[in-house]
Amino acid sequence: MITSIEVNNKILATTIDKTVDRASESIKKKPTYKRLLPPMWRVQELTEKFNSFLDTKKKVLQESSNLDLWSRYQLLKKTQESVNLKLAAFHENMKEILHSTAKNRNLGIKPAELAELAEKQDSYLQEGISLPVFALSKDDSNLQWELTHLKNKILLASVMITNYLGSKIGSTTICGFSRPIVIAFPNNTVIEAGETYETSFRLAVIGSRTMTVSTIIDIVSVKVDGIDLTKGEYGFTYRKKSNIIGEHQYTAEISIKNPFTGKIDNFKRKFSYYVK
Repeated sequence: MITSIEVNNKILATTIDKTVDRASESIKKKPTYKRLLPPMWRVQELTEKFNSFLDTKKKVLQESSNLDLWSRYQLLKKTQESVNLKLAAFHENMKEILHSTAKNRNLGIKPAELAELAEKQDSYLQEGISLPVFALSKDDSNLQWELTHLKNKILLASVMITNYLGSKIGSTTICGFSRPIVIAFPNNTVIEAGETYETSFRLAVIGSRTMTVSTIIDIVSVKVDGIDLTKGEYGFTYRKKSNIIGEHQYTAEISIKNPFTGKIDNFKRKFSYYVK
């Protein structure tokens, strides 16, 4: 069964690819901005490699059910350690990309914007996986879930950078408005019991040639499970504290002012997070 977060991961991966493709096309008309393309390629490459690594780890876990308890314990321990090492390296690479991008101020890169991006990157990438390995030896479903949600955080961190750089080149211009999709940007997709899940929302716009997370569409209102969210300084934010262990699902509905018709359009999607 494909979960809502796995669907979201596929959409985010496509968003990165399409944004980079669109940027490559835009550079042909705006060669001055060509220095912003290599960091986008680098983000795309690192993200693909890391997610491929996670997929391999998940497959190995799925095929390990016949191992004895001690062998599974060793495998799960090694999996957590290797994933956390890879995550730390990925985080450092992302920091370096942002640092090297700062020199392109003449192309519209602003230090304050990079600082905000770096802060958000830290919130997604600083924490690795830490689960009781012995308990997982009998049931690794929580670790499977953690790997899926880690992929989500990797994709969220990456799409923020590619969308930011693409916006400077002009690659986030909306070419069509046929298939908008609601995207969530949570602080974390796996939280401890008693902690607060927090997320903002954007609209991924799929046109005939591009799919980008849009920051220029006027979001009129956001509802979560039918309840209106109050718009704050940084847009609409949903917060929910829970002590109930397990997966939690909710439905977000975004109302936007269509830039082509001037009318109000509504879009819904289901999302989930996990309380451990």
